[in-house]
Amino acid sequence: MDATYLECVTAATVASASSMIVACPSELVKVKLQSHIGKKMYQGPLGVIAKVTAKNGFLGLYRGLVPMMLRFVHKLNFPFNFSQFL
Repeated sequence: MDATYLECVTAATVASASSMIVACPSELVKVKLQSHIGKKMYQGPLGVIAKVTAKNGFLGLYRGLVPMMLRFVHKLNFPFNFSQFL
């Protein structure tokens, strides 16, 4: 049974969104550490997680998830679909 184009787009979008949900906290930690080089604001990755969750709660680790999804979902979605239907 061959998948339709809409099924492939949906599957690729769900896969992309799922990977972003998993990757978002590590992206946030990376960006926070890179943006504070030379400043002793955080004591490493665990320090970032501790401060973010203390200030904003657990969902604070997902700050920036929507822009991240908007930036990457289409980049991951289209190559998958083009390779399926070529």
